[in-house]
Amino acid sequence: MRRLGNNSKSGFTLIELLVVVSIIALLISILLPALSRAREQAKSVVCMANLKQQGLAVYYYAEDNDDFAPTGYPTIDQPRAWYVAIAPYVDVETADGVDGPGRESVFHCPSMKDDTLSGGYTTYMWNEFLTRSANHVRLNSYREADIFMITDSTGLGYYILTDTYSGSQTFANLGWHHNDSNNFLWGDLAVRTLKRSEFNWQRHYGGEVSALNQANCDPPYVP
Repeated sequence: MRRLGNNSKSGFTLIELLVVVSIIALLISILLPALSRAREQAKSVVCMANLKQQGLAVYYYAEDNDDFAPTGYPTIDQPRAWYVAIAPYVDVETADGVDGPGRESVFHCPSMKDDTLSGGYTTYMWNEFLTRSANHVRLNSYREADIFMITDSTGLGYYILTDTYSGSQTFANLGWHHNDSNNFLWGDLAVRTLKRSEFNWQRHYGGEVSALNQANCDPPYVP
């Protein structure tokens, strides 16, 4: 008598399925960080382009104002914050200097979430050390390649980095959100990136930080 063959279909065992799932999970864990870094790098490129446009706007502003640079925050002589003062040079409208340029402009870093930009302010910061706490200075007087003019902040309306105010918290507000790096517009109007570990306050900020603010520095202040 001829025996009937086994007609049951072959399939994956539970162990084989678990192995496949484990391999897929491993591949995802390897690829996702790389994709995240690549996405952030693309945003960093846009951010650098924003800073370059801001640098050109500062240059054109100085050309129209006897080589005087804008000041970080409003003063009697210049009743507009720096980003409001240069906004017309990048075709950005503002509300009479009260509100900032808003999210969809060169004053908003694409790495920043909308909820970090309150009141229409910019996500970038002006180095107030350069303009010596609201005193007008000529642009050519501080074109130092190692001292930054504008950089990324953490948002939330912190549009200046200043050591003027006693006990100021502003030194905690460098962004470091581009893969632990920050983009900077330097005094020579070039745009370059520094890693957190490469930043030095005395060299790149332009001077010493007051004792009250040293504890707030990120990275830490080294005398």
